[in-house]
Amino acid sequence: MLTDEQKKQALSHLNEICPDTFDEGEFGPWKFTDLARDGARWTLAFENRDGADRVSFEFAGDCVDDGGIVVTDWFEQINARILEWESEAFE
Repeated sequence: MLTDEQKKQALSHLNEICPDTFDEGEFGPWKFTDLARDGARWTLAFENRDGADRVSFEFAGDCVDDGGIVVTDWFEQINARILEWESEAFE
């Protein structure tokens, strides 16, 4: 289950690192606007130069640890899925 606090922490982290991580590509600037979880299925909504969209991915664990730090494996799933989204947008 995704709590409101976990959602807030994850979105805050993603938006904080946007300038160095996501904005450098063709679609920047990025803004992550919503996060949802249904079991192991995650959906991340965003806005960028191309408009608004969302990506979904599978991850069985939580997005942040007990200290509020984003889980590296969760972030890597997001990063990979965004790279896929970008490559699909070029097709």
